Amino acid sequence: MRQPSELEYSAIDDVPSGYPRSVVDDGLRFEMDRLVSYDNESLLAEIHRVTALLPDGPISRAAFDAESRVATSTLIRRFGGWRQALERAGFGDRYGGKRVSAKMRDQRGRSATADDMIAELQRIAAKVVNHPGKSRDSTS
Repeated sequence: MRQPSELEYSAIDDVPSGYPRSVVDDGLRFEMDRLVSYDNESLLAEIHRVTALLPDGPISRAAFDAESRVATSTLIRRFGGWRQALERAGFGDRYGGKRVSAKMRDQRGRSATADDMIAELQRIAAKVVNHPGKSRDSTS
């Protein structure tokens, strides 16, 4: 059972569709501070909910995280990036960050093994040693 400190509430006039009557008491709606389900539909619905709370213009991750019940890092893992998450929810025009290229996203170094690194260093060393403008006797 969830602790009361983990619940938040807001005043409402009517029960919105999708909310069971049992969560409404005397005009207050109690909401959990996290999502019940983390399927794509629930994540996209949360993007819609939070976007309605934010002012027009670009949606920053910090502003989204301040209002959301799901972290932007979860959305990034699920949809492949913050821009992709916003696009999937229909808010791609509100992405305010820089474009992330496939090369930037790839980051081959993170998955390189020690053998891969040694092979790359050997490849670079061979190019430096065999550089046409480099004298073999030169130490500088």
